[in-house]
Amino acid sequence: MYSAYNPCGYCVYKDGKVYSIKSAVDSKIIDVETLAKAIPNTTKIEEPTKPQPTKPVVKTPKISATKVTLKSAQTRTLKVTNGTVKTWSTSSKKIATVSKGKVVALTKGRVRITATLTNGKKLYCYVTVTTSPKLSRTTLNLKKGKTATVKLTGKVANINNKYYNTKVAKIVSKANATSIKVKALKKGTTTLKIRVNGVNVLRLKVKVK
Repeated sequence: MYSAYNPCGYCVYKDGKVYSIKSAVDSKIIDVETLAKAIPNTTKIEEPTKPQPTKPVVKTPKISATKVTLKSAQTRTLKVTNGTVKTWSTSSKKIATVSKGKVVALTKGRVRITATLTNGKKLYCYVTVTTSPKLSRTTLNLKKGKTATVKLTGKVANINNKYYNTKVAKIVSKANATSIKVKALKKGTTTLKIRVNGVNVLRLKVKVK
C-alpha cells in the first residue's frame, strides 16, 4: 500500500484498487499519521471543493412611481425598467390621459395608470389629481360694446377650449387661450360656457347694461 500523486491529486493504492485520500482515511485503509509522513506538509485531509452552480440573476420589472399627485394641466412621465412596455392605459380618460408613459392631468379625481409589458405582466401607478380648471371670476358686469378678461387656470396647452356664446355676450379669445376675453353685445343677462381640457364645462355669468 502506498500513496502517489496523479494529475487529480494524491491517491492511495491497495490490493490493486485506487482510493481517494478521504475514502482511504474514512475506510481506515490508512491513518492520518501514516498519510502525513507519506505526503509532505499534509495537515488536513479534504477532497477538492466542488464548484457550486451559479443561479441566473432575474431582474424584476419596476415602474418609476406607484403613486403620483398632480394638479390639472401638470404632467409626469413614468418609466419601466427591466421590462418592455407594450401598452399604456388609464382607468379614466376624463381625469388623466397617458401616452408613452406621459401622464397628463385633466381634472380632479383619481385614476390607475397601467403599463402592460410584452410578457403580459402589468405594473400600476395611482394618480391623484387635486384640482380642476377654473376661472378667476365667475361673473362679469359690462356695458354694451365693452370687453373684459377672465383668467383661466388648469388648462392643458394642447387641448383647445370650446366656447358656447349667446346673443348677449360672446368670447372673442382664441381656442387655446388662457385669458378669456368677453365682449358685451346687447343688454341682458346670460351665461357663457367654456369646455376646458375636453371634459370640464365652466360657466361665466355676464350682465350687460
